[in-house]
Amino acid sequence: MGFGPWGFDSLRPHLLKLTLLSIVDGPSTVLAAMVSVLLIEDDSLVRHVVTTMLEVAGHQVVGAGSPREARAAVAGAEAPFDLIVADVRLPELPGPELVAELRLLQPTARCLYISGYGYDEAAEYAELDGPFLPKPFTGNDLNDKIDLMFD
Repeated sequence: MGFGPWGFDSLRPHLLKLTLLSIVDGPSTVLAAMVSVLLIEDDSLVRHVVTTMLEVAGHQVVGAGSPREARAAVAGAEAPFDLIVADVRLPELPGPELVAELRLLQPTARCLYISGYGYDEAAEYAELDGPFLPKPFTGNDLNDKIDLMFD
């Protein structure tokens, strides 16, 4: 799950390479401020890789592998998240539907959608109300997108 049409086994080496690239390259720019991120990704390997990319850039990350975990993270957060990074295709409901629900509790949170499917396929699956980043992506791709969102 979480890899779109390519399948897990074919992407595993690429994900590990992207993790190493994000650690070696680091963030593409110096951010004005650290961003607190709720990462919602059902695939544990992808969640780990993206968490590493975000932490290397200096962000605080809380990972959630399901809508239930995301709801619990929002309910237990000491402060609102600045950014929600959500997979478009989650097993229980579409990511954008979950984000809409979470935004009722944290209306100031911005959202970045990620998916192993292209934008057109992801948009057919669910209405996207925020920027989109297709998987696989590098740490620099991710941080550049976040920089643009918080400029």
